Amino acid sequence: MTASPSIPANELQYVRYQVTNLKTAQTFLTDFGMAVVAEQGNSLFLRGTTDAPFIYEAVLGSENKFLGAGFKVGALSELQRLSSLKGSSAIEPTGAPGGGQRVRMRMDDGFEIDAVYGATPAAPLKKNRVATALNTQVAKPRLNASV
Repeated sequence: MTASPSIPANELQYVRYQVTNLKTAQTFLTDFGMAVVAEQGNSLFLRGTTDAPFIYEAVLGSENKFLGAGFKVGALSELQRLSSLKGSSAIEPTGAPGGGQRVRMRMDDGFEIDAVYGATPAAPLKKNRVATALNTQVAKPRLNASV
């Protein structure tokens, strides 16, 4: 029996998108409740309210497109194993909020998948608003009221 080449990813850490305007992306994402963590060169990092150091990286480029995603792995040995695969980088510092190390794997379709280990969690942010009551098919808590 052959050992599986896969490595279990513990959780999705972040997504990466290329955008044509960082300021427009920042306005859009902060309107949805994200908070700016850092601006580094042509990248903007945003986070939510959990302990994830960031959940979204916007990278300035010539067109709007999905670049890839980062997944948390459980051990440095998993990064070592992944770094030996075709299309994978060596183990390198993430250079992103929270730090840690990563292996970036470039897929045949051009997307980049990061395996991340050792990022330091951030302090969770206080939620600034109460959830809005929404009407559903079975419950109408907002009878004749605006949002």
